[in-house]
This record gives sequence, C-alpha cells and structure tokens, in this order.
Amino acid sequence: MSASRLAVWAPSPERVEVVLDGSHEPMRPGDDGWWHLDRDLPPGTDYAFSLDGGEPLPDPRSPWQPDGIAGPSRTVDHEAFAWTDGGWRAPPLGSGFIYELHIGTFTPGGTFASAIERLPDLAALGVTHVELMPVVEFGGDRGWGYDGVDLYAPHHAYGGPEGLKRFVDAAHGLGMAVLIDVVHNHLGPAGNHLQQFGPYFTDRYLTPWGSAVNFDDRGAEEVRRFFADSGLIWLRDYHADGLRLDAVHAIFDSSALHILEQLAREFTEFGRLPEGPAAPVDLGELLEELSRTSVPPTMRARLMLDPATPVIEGHYDPLRRAFSNILRNAVEACGGLGEIEITARPEGAGARISIRDHGPGIPPELEGRIFDPYCTGKAGGTGLGLALAKQTVEHHEGSIAVEPTPGGGATFLIELRTR
Repeated sequence: MSASRLAVWAPSPERVEVVLDGSHEPMRPGDDGWWHLDRDLPPGTDYAFSLDGGEPLPDPRSPWQPDGIAGPSRTVDHEAFAWTDGGWRAPPLGSGFIYELHIGTFTPGGTFASAIERLPDLAALGVTHVELMPVVEFGGDRGWGYDGVDLYAPHHAYGGPEGLKRFVDAAHGLGMAVLIDVVHNHLGPAGNHLQQFGPYFTDRYLTPWGSAVNFDDRGAEEVRRFFADSGLIWLRDYHADGLRLDAVHAIFDSSALHILEQLAREFTEFGRLPEGPAAPVDLGELLEELSRTSVPPTMRARLMLDPATPVIEGHYDPLRRAFSNILRNAVEACGGLGEIEITARPEGAGARISIRDHGPGIPPELEGRIFDPYCTGKAGGTGLGLALAKQTVEHHEGSIAVEPTPGGGATFLIELRTR
C-alpha cells in the first residue's frame, strides 16, 4: 500500500490548511510557494485545502474527485492496480486505424466499464488505436469534456481512476493502443479554482474561452510543470500510449522553449522503452564503468561488487542511463564532494544493487514521491531522471526503492531478475 504525502503549490495565500473530516490542519510553508503536510495519508482519504481560512477547495493535482468538482479530493494508490499488460507494445501510429471514442455516449451506460464490453467489436473492425475524448473531471455527469477543471482526475461518472485503468488494460489485451485527448489551453468555468492558488492564468493573451494559461509570465515555471505533469500521469499511472493536445493554436508562449516543444520532448522521453531483443548485461562491468564516467574526480566511488553477481538479460543502454541517473542524483546530493558506495550481490533469482550517498537525504515533503516526474528538490531540476530510472527498472521486471542512509543521506536499492 502506497501512502500519499500532500504538497500543493500556492504562492498566493499566506496560510494553507488541509481539511480532513471537517477539521483544519496547518500545512508547513516550503520553498518557492509550496506547502507541505509532514505526514502520510492512506489511500482513500478524502481531503481538501483551505486558503487563508476560506472554503475547502479540491487539490489542483487531485487524483480523484469521487463526488465531482465541488467535492473533496481523494488519495489514490496507483501501485495497487493489478495490470496484465506486461510486455505490451503499441502498434505503429503511422499505419494505425484510430477510433475516436466518447465514453459518455459510446454506450447507454456511459462508463468505462460499459465501454469495455464493446471493445471486442472495435478490435473486430480492425481498430488499432482508441482515442478517448477528454476524460478529466468536469461539471456534471455528462459533457464533451473540453471544459475540464481537475486535470489529474478521471471523471467520477465514467468510473474514476480504477475504471480508466481497467479500460486501458482491456484495450491492450485486445491489441489496441489507447490515446487520450488533453486540453492544455484553458479550463472550464465551473469548479476552476486554480487562480486562488497561484498565477495559473495570464491576461497577456486571450482565448475564445477566457484567460490564457500562464506559460511565460510570472510564476510560469511551476505552471508549466503542472501541465506537463498532468500529461505524464496518463502515460505513467494509466499506461496510455499517447496523447492528443487539443487546440494548440490557442496555446500562447513567448518563452525561448515553447511549452509544446517542452511537452513533446518530455512525453517522448518518458514513453521511450527499450527496443529489440534482450542481451546479457554484466552488472559488475556496467557499474565499474559508470563509477569512472558518472562520478567526478572530486568524489570517491567505493565499489563492492560480489563476483557472484549474476549476468542478467536486459537492454544495456537503457540500464546504463538508469544507473547513471541515480549516480548523478547522488553526486548532486553530495555537492560533488565526499563518497558514494556502490554494491552489487546475488539476491534470490537475480541481483541486488545499492547506491548510497551521504548527502542531506530526501526532504520529508518528497518522501513517497521521489520517483514521480517533476518531483525534485534541486533548483532547475525536472525530476525526470529518477522517474525514467524507475520506468526502466520496472520494464526489466525489477524493483527500485530508496531508504535513508544511516548517519545521513539516501540509499537507492535496485533488484533485477535474471529472467
């Protein structure tokens, strides 16, 4: 069971409280307008935020709105779902047969569950890709979905997070990829509370739907992260195969790196998995090489490699990138000074690798989220390095975790099977 540690970006108010069962609990102010709750909430906990003593508002990054846009948010354990699509590879999009599907009207039931019952019919037609029209939370039970306001939460009337996961899993089981339509140029009018939290919108531009999203004005860095992350969750937590961005002509950005280019780079990188057949990978040799190339001369890499560590079947380049990302994270945590310990030994039917640093450790507000995209304690960091490392390890049927280093620091633990 994966617990949630709440954090919210709210630079506008002077005080933020989390509302739990009607009681208000103060949140701790952090850097750059972030507020943190320094304890975990179990999955299924309803909560809301109160800004400067105001009415409870949903989490801007709410993963579930079981009672709609006016109700509380609810924590979700995304690791609890039993996926059956291991090894899935989407058909080529260039030669694909795409079926655009609106969950609310595709069947009389208007839910993910009822849509699953008709997926065999689409497969029989030769459909290779199902494109879902927007499925995020919007006002009411039925609508086109282009006026969504909770961009991380699958619509409650369709079946919520569990329903969408079941739909994607079923489509993959029938050989069909799933694309999700996302709207990054505006939010709907009902239930849109983002501007009370921070400068999510700007009056520098106008869209046919009102104020434009702030991609290049004051506070834009966190807004860009918010929208990029709202796209990445469909790929990471819901196993979607791609995204369609609606009305890109109404996305205004005068930054040096346009938000569309940023999204394209990050979505492509996050979705890139190893290709081709697996081959033997000598973990000892790989870690020894990385200790020379990824650790600067100002630091010492102490290697403790058991000669009995088995060779695994895998993809060398993605694994090298994954371990390199973890090592770079350790180097940055230590400020480029001190020592990093790298160990490898046999473990069950595979190998266990640990990478230990003696830096400041993981901030309490990042515990439980350290492998999430954009979860970073480093100024200017994106947090994608560890997210990609986790994706690669799990693709190799392995696991990755982090725990405190005795005396200070962080220790990353990776287990890989020999297959």
